[in-house]
Amino acid sequence: MEGFKKFVYKVADYFGLVAGLFIVINMVLVVYSVVARIFFKAPIAGLTDLVGFASGISALFAFAYTQKENGFITVDLINEYAPVKFQMVLHILFSILEIGLFALVTYRFFVYGNSTLQNNNVTWVMYLPYYPVAFIGCLGMGMLTLVMVARSMERFQALKGGKTK
Repeated sequence: MEGFKKFVYKVADYFGLVAGLFIVINMVLVVYSVVARIFFKAPIAGLTDLVGFASGISALFAFAYTQKENGFITVDLINEYAPVKFQMVLHILFSILEIGLFALVTYRFFVYGNSTLQNNNVTWVMYLPYYPVAFIGCLGMGMLTLVMVARSMERFQALKGGKTK
């Protein structure tokens, strides 16, 4: 179980690096297009397609890393005042709900990717196919789900030991 958590967290770190890389790519594309528009009257055609894809990929890959780092907003009122047994019950309930929800989102990204692949859906300007980004979304949401599983295992162990985390 400890090996699973280490592996998932390490992969989530790499996902965070990829997310950061796509943010940089996004910035370079926009700056280059602005400079090219001002000085050479030749902006990047289809910049919105590229920026949209880069933004989507950066967000999808950042979710797993943010979850690993506990970067999302939480309400700790229950952890501060509720008994440990009640916290365990809530944790189990919410873990099942969140893991189930994001497993469903992962599956729907996969279905959407297959649909866009079969239908040859492309962007309007550059005619880039949608399916690679949809499958990347599937990968990002799948990783988020695995991080949630690892985080739930970690938290349940802490609660089982009588500690709140």
